[in-house]
Amino acid sequence: MLKLGPNYSGSLKEGEIRGVVPLCSVKEVVIPAFCECATLNIPRRIIKTDIFVKLEEGEIAWITPVYGIAAGFGVTMMAAPGLVTWETRNDLRVVLANYGLRSYLVKRGEVVGYLTKMGEQRWNITL
Repeated sequence: MLKLGPNYSGSLKEGEIRGVVPLCSVKEVVIPAFCECATLNIPRRIIKTDIFVKLEEGEIAWITPVYGIAAGFGVTMMAAPGLVTWETRNDLRVVLANYGLRSYLVKRGEVVGYLTKMGEQRWNITL
């Protein structure tokens, strides 16, 4: 089951859907370019989605990166794919890292990852 929080900014509606769920940023976030950092640390930001997930015991899901921002801008998800278990209780967050040469602006409502449930691809969404 997925619960959409009050700041959710994507296109999901209440009801049942099948397949992959897009995870959207709830606000604008700037991720500096790797070359703009004074240290050797890769610039990264935690992107909130305001989607809460509740899986049945034993179920798992994966959060996977978005190909377009990785190929076009050098921005990708850290530790991809991310594992979501039935013990997850927080809203889903995506850690994005910028390996590119320019800062990247994550826009409100922009898809920053995809949630895929293992096994049956059916989600019940509530508001």
